[in-house]
Order: sequence, then structure tokens, then C-alpha cells
Amino acid sequence: MLDSKKLNQYVLDRLKHGPRIVVKLIEDIKKVRPHTTKQGVYAALRELKKQEVVVMHRKKASLNLKWLNQQSAYFFAARYNYLSDTGAGDFSRLNQGEKIAYHFTKPVLTDAFWCHVLYILIEQQKLNGPIFLYNPHCWFFICRAESERALRDFISQHHSQYLLTVHGRTPLDRYIINEFDGTASQYYMSERSYFLRPNYYLNIIGDFIIEVWINPRIAGEIERIYHQTKVVDQQTIDKLTALINSRGKSRLVISKDKMKAQKLAKKFSRNFYLKAK
Repeated sequence: MLDSKKLNQYVLDRLKHGPRIVVKLIEDIKKVRPHTTKQGVYAALRELKKQEVVVMHRKKASLNLKWLNQQSAYFFAARYNYLSDTGAGDFSRLNQGEKIAYHFTKPVLTDAFWCHVLYILIEQQKLNGPIFLYNPHCWFFICRAESERALRDFISQHHSQYLLTVHGRTPLDRYIINEFDGTASQYYMSERSYFLRPNYYLNIIGDFIIEVWINPRIAGEIERIYHQTKVVDQQTIDKLTALINSRGKSRLVISKDKMKAQKLAKKFSRNFYLKAK
């Protein structure tokens, strides 16, 4: 019966569709659970907030993205552990010298899977060293800011450093400077490109290397927006967001190669202050 369902679950069911004004949230729940009181919903929200499942801001309730990412990583890991014979592959158990490739139809889909990979590798490898990231430009903090912030904070919580290098010093590159605290998370804007292709992205997590090639046409458009933008406004952000949501094949390759990973880490470590282990 509906009434036997815990009020907390009703709150979560409504919030999965997006942030809600609390007054509207109460009205929505009353439609399917008529005897619900305003006090009951506020009590449920306080409990969920205490558990860091929900966040409150300006009379609006939202699911905590950190909690969502943790749940997502948990279920994704379980899927791999129980369905590893489906052909999807188990990237966390690669042997030295092995690699596995995945293909996607949009950059935004690539990034969603990419985050899952990072969460799982960080969680399972129990790393105690820094994580190096190279992007031609870091549109992630502009178009998918909450997701990238949650990842940055997740890395910090696991006692690693989030160390990002980009190629460019444009206004859009500078726009995200305040996302980094200078220690746990650091940002280096290089005047030179480390790689020839502007559609190439790289992460180094211990012995694991994640390489991503997004669609060259989309990469070219991203470059054009970055180099033509003088003042960052909402129109520019919307244009960039629409672009990464557009169709264009991407490839993501995960490999385990200790020597190559160490060589790459050494190259990028020069850009940052590394904490003593």
C-alpha cells in the first residue's frame, strides 16, 4: 500500500526529477499521500540532510550530487562484478599491458561513463598519490560543474590530489580558476600543447591510464568557442553545453601500464606542488 511507504522515499521519488521548492514538494507528495503533513515532510528533509542525501538552498531541496555519484559508482561496480561475462569487460582488473576500449555517441555520454570509471578506480585501487588530468580545455567545470566538483571532492576525500593541466589561457580557461584551492586541487594553464590532437584527453590514476578522443568536429568547435570568447556569459555557456550534448562519436580507452603511467605522471608533476606521501 502507498501509505506504508516511508515518507523519506516519497521525497526522494520527487527529487529524482530535479530540485523542488519545498512548498511545491509538499503539494506533490500530498497528491499521492493525502494525510501527509507539512511538519512530516520537513522532518524527512532534515533526516535526509543529516545523512547528506539531500541539500537545501533558498527554500529549495535537491538530491546531493555527491551521494548520487556514490550510489552510481556502487551499482556500476556491482554490475561489473556480477555481469563481467557480458562482454562489457572489467577495467579495474586489467593486467599489466592490457587495455579495453569503449565507444559513445556524444561527449556528454562519454563523460558520464568516464566519471564512473574514475570513481571505481579510485575506490578500488586505494591510491595514496596524486591523480593527473590533461584536457585541451576543461569544459567539464563549465557544462557539467556539479558532476566535476563532486569528482574533485571525492578525490580529495580519498587523500589524493586533483591536478589538472589544460592548453590555453583564454577567458574561458581562466573562468574556472576559483574551482581549485591550490593544494588538494590545482590548475595549470599551459602555453604549449602536450599533444598534437586537440580532441585528446588523458587521466593518470596509479598504474591506470584513461585516454579519450572526442569527435574531431566537436573538438574543433570547442577550440573555436574558447579562442573567440572575450567575455564569458550565459549565452557562451549554453552554446558550449549544446555542443557537448550534440552527436559525435567518442572513444575511451583504459589501459594498465605502470612504466607509461609513471613517465606521464613525471611529465605533468612539474606543473604542481605535490604533497609528501
